[in-house]
Amino acid sequence: MGRSNKKTSEKIETMIPKITATMFQPAVRIENFAQLVKTQMVRPLFILVAALLLMTGCENAESLQIEETRTKLVGTWLREDKVADAKISRVLSLGADGKFIDRILITSHDGASESREFSGEWSFDGVNLKRRFLQENGRQYSGGGMRFATFALISVGSSEFVVNDNIAGREVSYRKTAEGIRP
Repeated sequence: MGRSNKKTSEKIETMIPKITATMFQPAVRIENFAQLVKTQMVRPLFILVAALLLMTGCENAESLQIEETRTKLVGTWLREDKVADAKISRVLSLGADGKFIDRILITSHDGASESREFSGEWSFDGVNLKRRFLQENGRQYSGGGMRFATFALISVGSSEFVVNDNIAGREVSYRKTAEGIRP
C-alpha cells in the first residue's frame, strides 16, 4: 500500500503541471483569437467605415456641385419678354451674399412705362433657384405673408441660365449683362 501510494503520488505530481497548464490555458489560442476578431469585428467595422466614407464623399461631391452652380449664378442677368402688347425687361442681380435685386420695367405699346424693384434673399438647393421677396419698391412687406419664387434650374453657363418659370408656364432664359445696368 505504501508503494502504491507513492506511485500514485508521483503520477499526480507529474500530472499537476499539465492540469494546471490546461486549466489556465485560454479557450482559444491567441492566433485563433486574432483571426476571430478580424473576421467578426474588423470586417464589419471596415465595411461601416467604407460606407460612411462613400456617403461623405458623395455628399461632398454634391455640395461642391451645388456651390459651383451657385457661384455661376452670382451676377447680373437680363430677361426680356413680351406679354400681350407690353415689353417687359427685368434685370436680376444675384449677390454672392445671398441677396438679390430684381428690377422690372414694363413698357406698353403706347410708350407708357412702369417700373418695380423687388429685393430679398436667394438660394440654390441643387435643383431650384429660390427667391424670398422681402421688399417691393423699397418697402418692407407686411402682413406676415411669405413671398417666394421657386424655379427649377434647367441649365447654367457663363453667359446664360434657363429656368422653368412655373408662373409663366414655360422655360425662360436670363442672359449675363453688365453690372449696374437698368432695365
